[in-house]
Amino acid sequence: MLQWEYLVGKQTILYQGNREEIAIEQQFTTQNGICVYCYPQPHLHSVCLTLTVKAGILYESEQEHGITHFLEHIFFRNLAGIPQVQLYRELQKIGAQFNAYTYQNVLHFLISAAPRHFTRCVQLLTGLLAPLQATVQDVSLERGRIQSEIREEEQEHSAQVFCDRAAFAKTPLARAIAGTITGVQRIKLQDLQAKQREIFTTDNLFFYVTGNIPPDGPAILAEEIEKYPVSHRQCSRKNLAPVPEQFCARKGNIRWMAQEQKNSSLVEIALSFDLDMSRYTMAEIDLLYAILFFGELGRFKMKLSEETGFIYDFDPDCTLYPNLGILSVGYAVSPSRAVQSAKLCAEVFRSVKEKVGEEDISLILPEYEDNNAMMLDDPERLNWHMAYENHIMHAGYTDILQQAQAYRKVTPERIMQIAQEVLIPSHLVCVVKSSMDLNEKRQFRNNLLCM
Repeated sequence: MLQWEYLVGKQTILYQGNREEIAIEQQFTTQNGICVYCYPQPHLHSVCLTLTVKAGILYESEQEHGITHFLEHIFFRNLAGIPQVQLYRELQKIGAQFNAYTYQNVLHFLISAAPRHFTRCVQLLTGLLAPLQATVQDVSLERGRIQSEIREEEQEHSAQVFCDRAAFAKTPLARAIAGTITGVQRIKLQDLQAKQREIFTTDNLFFYVTGNIPPDGPAILAEEIEKYPVSHRQCSRKNLAPVPEQFCARKGNIRWMAQEQKNSSLVEIALSFDLDMSRYTMAEIDLLYAILFFGELGRFKMKLSEETGFIYDFDPDCTLYPNLGILSVGYAVSPSRAVQSAKLCAEVFRSVKEKVGEEDISLILPEYEDNNAMMLDDPERLNWHMAYENHIMHAGYTDILQQAQAYRKVTPERIMQIAQEVLIPSHLVCVVKSSMDLNEKRQFRNNLLCM
């Protein structure tokens, strides 16, 4: 019988001058071949269990576009023989939160509750391994809900959305996660059942447990998982993104979108830069991102907001896969300042190429050292972080504090070197939604490409 003390090791490390004994991630494999990862937080008052499946638009063909998202929805209609309303009652009886999320590359299920309800949480989550028991009527009802969701999303015509699609043009990652209205209409019950059989295999999913796990928790979880026969067919999914055309060889072209209203009060601007992740670590890209965009002292905010008042808010993001990624930012500015804003953006990007010092690193490092350790107080956040970074992105950290050490190794010189390689026109995708005339467009482009 699996016992917690046999599974979970501890290590004593020197952290910021103090010796700390912390739990480290451990794993075991059930008798039916499924990996389970555990990261205990014994002093907390909740427990979190997740099931992560390697699935999403990254792996979908054009014909089945949106099927992973549909599968996420349909599980809640009938989970292992428990109808939807009864499931909701069961969850409320134990005060549990049961959620699911479909991303580009993973299907993620999460349940959390007080530790005394661990066994029931395990029973509900492992029910996802049972063959899909939805009915044709369930599928029809859920199809209508998903199509309503798609209609709402299709109202979104922001420059940022179009920039993301342009960065991954002609690849599955340019598609919407939920699919299209006509595509979803074609998805039938038997398609969903076949997709579950295809992706619910031993090498394509894993469980992760965080929080205050009972001493017999591993045994309880293993016993429930082993009730279900799971295919050993190899999916061999590596989370590698398809390389878009002209990736890291862009021509500095700007995509112009017409505004719905000619006299719109704002111009929308979105920028993204290609990242060849074979050349960089996640820690290096995180720190570059932080210097540009993080906190009150992020250079983008300081230049375009605090120093000039050109913008109030902006939307930065970083999408990473093991082989490539994009670093992006979107903002809105008044038409009279749009051309000049491009010059300010270029100044921000040049500044990171030319000057990053130890003080710059010291101002952002606490976010990845001290604040990263705060995840040890938050089992849901820790669960997602360790599951995704370790077992989807293959980071290989055994604990949060080990991850912090990777950030301390990054030097200012390395940040400048990466900026010089990445923040350049050949890596740039830019979308502008405006009513600029030809002269303004030419000035905008010239200003921006002086980066």
